[in-house]
Amino acid sequence: MSSVYAFPALMLVDDSRIDNLINKKVLEREMVAAQVIVCTSGGEALDHLRKIDTGQVTDEAEIPSLIFVDLYMPEMGGRQFLDEFSRFSERVRGKMRIILFSGSILSQEQRAEFESNPSVLKCITKPLQKKNIEELMASLRESRQD
Repeated sequence: MSSVYAFPALMLVDDSRIDNLINKKVLEREMVAAQVIVCTSGGEALDHLRKIDTGQVTDEAEIPSLIFVDLYMPEMGGRQFLDEFSRFSERVRGKMRIILFSGSILSQEQRAEFESNPSVLKCITKPLQKKNIEELMASLRESRQD
């Protein structure tokens, strides 16, 4: 990967502080984004996204292009997060892609269901690794050419 960041910002949404620490380090090492916004719940992430949607947050360093969401969190998992995300304006939804990730292996049917959502780029297994990041970046390049 080049020495230039692919995105100004991305967001990690995971209730595990340890997973957030590890995943943030991988993303920083792979230079995916200049800023990694870490949220420990879906509600915290949605609050931040609401501020973007209402114009309270306008700094590019605070507007994630990618949102990594743990599929299985207490209070609000990935499925509920997607439902809430779908209520944001097209202006916000159009700027952001979601990567669902989980410590559990998803069946092909589950993966296909989630990936049929237009906001979801991909479903991956935790922890993030260089290989995952390279595949995601290739998927993003392909989706931008569509």
